[in-house]
Parts: sequence; structure tokens; C-alpha cells
Amino acid sequence: WGFGLTIRRRLSRLTQSAEAVAHGDLNVTFDLTVEDEIGRVSRAFGAIIDSLRRVTGELGSAIESAKAGDYQVTLNKQSLNGVYGDLVSGMQETFDAASKPIAEAVDVLGKIAKRDLCVSMRGSYAGSFNSMKQSMNEVVDALNECLSQVSLGADQVSSASGEIANGSQSLAHGASQQASALAEISASLDAMSASTKRNADNASIGRTLAEQSQASAKKGADAMVRMATSIVKIKES
Repeated sequence: WGFGLTIRRRLSRLTQSAEAVAHGDLNVTFDLTVEDEIGRVSRAFGAIIDSLRRVTGELGSAIESAKAGDYQVTLNKQSLNGVYGDLVSGMQETFDAASKPIAEAVDVLGKIAKRDLCVSMRGSYAGSFNSMKQSMNEVVDALNECLSQVSLGADQVSSASGEIANGSQSLAHGASQQASALAEISASLDAMSASTKRNADNASIGRTLAEQSQASAKKGADAMVRMATSIVKIKES
């Protein structure tokens, strides 16, 4: 009876530990000291728990890295066999599939920041990563189109500026010619004014000479009258 009670107690503890593991609790222990069937079962459960702890440890570390923004992680599946190794390998492939498009997107954005718009995402991706690739390439195309329009506008402004400059030069040349013509007209008016002044001065001098000649003639006539009167008086006497 005592032996049977011991067996039931050991089986009960083993059952409780297995139920705890089934509910996600890996902090359980098993009696690995007894070399019987229950001991072998306990050691098998212990090996399962050890494998699960290693798997969850690797996945937990990878998840923390991903939460921190680092998808370039390397999982260690050494000595993990069967489904445990497959699980870690599958998770590694998942992280690789996520890290490649993210790394390429970061590289493309870095080149865009350095004003290199001859770039695009070229990798072959699926699902959301393919959507990200298409959106990224559309952004690059839109930037190229926008800058092409800006460049065209700049060329048009430059051309208009050249035409304005040429027009300004033509206007300045015309203004210079008009100024020269006005200067010539002004010089002609000055010469005409000087000539008019000289003519006026000459006329004034001529008038003075005429007046002087007239006065001299009057004096001569008066002298002739006086002389004739004197002659008459002489004859009468």
C-alpha cells in the first residue's frame, strides 16, 4: 500500500507539472533522480521543458530586437532538433524576409536625402513589403516629376530674364540715341541763338551808324543853308 501511495503522489506531481506546462508555465521541476518508468517520463518532460525554454528564449530576444527596430537578428538553433529547430529556423526566415525590404528602403531613403533620385527599390517582395516597395518607387517618381517641372520653370524664367535683358539693352540703346539727338538739337539751338544774338548786335550797330550818318547829313545841310544865306547877303551888300 505504501508503494502504491508513493507512485500515486509522484504521478500526481508529474501531472500537475505537465498541466502547468500546458498553460505556458515553464518554471516547473521534475524528479529526475529515480530510475524507473516515472523517472524516465520525468526526464522526457524535463528535456521538453529545456527545449521550450531555449526556443522561447531565442524568440523573446528576437522579439525585443524587433520592438527596438532591429530586424537583423541571428537566432541560434544549435542542438534544437525536429519541430523546435524548424520553429527557430522559420522565425529566422521571417526576420530575414522583414529585414531585407526594410534595409533596402532605408538605403533608398538615404540616397534620396543625398539628392540622388536615380534610385528605386528593386527587390522581389510579397504582401505589405511589396506595397511598401511600390509606394517608395512612386514617391521617387513623383519627386523626379516635381523637380523636372521646377527645372522647366527655371529654364523658362531664365529665358524670360534673357529676353527682358535684351529688351532693356535695346531700350537703353534707343534712349542713348535719343539723348544724342537731343544733344545735337540743343547744340543747334545754341548755335541758332548765338547767330540770332550776333544778328541783333549787328542790327543795333547798323542802326547806330545810320543815325550817326543822318545826323552828319543834317549838319551838312544846315551848313550849306547857312553858307548860301551868307553868299546872298554878300551879293546884296
